[in-house]
Amino acid sequence: MKNSGERRSIFKKGKGRAFLKFLLDELILIAVVSVCYLFLLQGDLSAFLPTPVSKAPVSTPSAVPATATPAPTPVATIAPTQAPTPAPSGTPVPYEALSLPVGEDAPEAPALPDASLKLGMNEYRAFTDAGQNVLVIGGHAFIEGLDAAKSDIYLLIADAEEGYAIEMYKAVSAPETANLSFEESSGANLSNAFFTAKIDVSEYEDASYMLSVVVVNEDRVEMNYFDTRPFHFRIVGGMLTVEE
Repeated sequence: MKNSGERRSIFKKGKGRAFLKFLLDELILIAVVSVCYLFLLQGDLSAFLPTPVSKAPVSTPSAVPATATPAPTPVATIAPTQAPTPAPSGTPVPYEALSLPVGEDAPEAPALPDASLKLGMNEYRAFTDAGQNVLVIGGHAFIEGLDAAKSDIYLLIADAEEGYAIEMYKAVSAPETANLSFEESSGANLSNAFFTAKIDVSEYEDASYMLSVVVVNEDRVEMNYFDTRPFHFRIVGGMLTVEE
């Protein structure tokens, strides 16, 4: 006799499984119908499909275009400011006070110096004001034993390196500047042996120059150097400088 307390199934064996299978089929059918209905209305099945796992796009390293090196920006060059040439100052030596070149009237100077021509300087300087280059010379020159009052004194300028004569200038007699005494045997009227000269060398080229003296006394013509200096003045960059 069976136990009356045991729960009995309302389905017979085998019929319960068939009923569950029936329900499952119905659910599948409903799902398929729903999917078809949505596809027909919206054409979108993405809501029923599994969401794909998105992967970050892998960037393929591309060749970096070569960048041309930019040309350096030219830097403005500031030209050094040249110092302005100073304006001429002072009062120029008047033309009438200058010793003028004698040109074709110059006496022919002897080729060699003569010791009988006595000479010396008591003033020697450069005047470079007012845009001029003027050689200022004072001194004495005479031929020993002769009357200096009968003498003409000339200053000869020569190229110190080549030795050729450039120009001859006549000096001005200046007995008032006589500051030396001589023996009587030296000559007569020797105060007339003193002279001054202002020679404009503004047009001379850059070079070194020598000074010598030529004295003409009647029929005698003698030449001599002031000293043994290799040169007496220079023109450098258009400026006069004297050799002390």
